Amino acid sequence: MGIDIAKLELVKQCGNQIIARCPACAEEGHDRKGDHLCVYEGGRFSCVLFAGKAGHQHRQRIFQLVGVKDIPSKLIKIRKPASLRGTSSK
Repeated sequence: MGIDIAKLELVKQCGNQIIARCPACAEEGHDRKGDHLCVYEGGRFSCVLFAGKAGHQHRQRIFQLVGVKDIPSKLIKIRKPASLRGTSSK
């Protein structure tokens, strides 16, 4: 699970994280500067105003608005079996 960055507004890269306008805050007319939402490496995210357990419902709303359920966790490289390497199929 993660966030679809293309759906966010006022996106800025800041080191290893992305800072953007929180869609749940924006829905209520807040976060005009675009600095409430933090998206970390690995897909985790948080709103600076709604952290910890108290922010659970807020994060759920963020996910409803811009979340992506199916993100491949690893890319799989497919290689030929050793028995087929070095042989050509002419």
